[in-house]
Amino acid sequence: MIAMTWVELLLTGLFFGSVAFSIGFCISNYEKIDVDKDDLGLIKRAAK
Repeated sequence: MIAMTWVELLLTGLFFGSVAFSIGFCISNYEKIDVDKDDLGLIKRAAK
């Protein structure tokens, strides 16, 4: 029997959400670096 308060549900939701977000962020960054190397040059030029 699992009895969870709304605080525990909120904390576990935040935890799993942040884990899923960080994994997705790493994957999207890796794909961007792997595929679009010339886009980094465009970003650097735009930043100047």
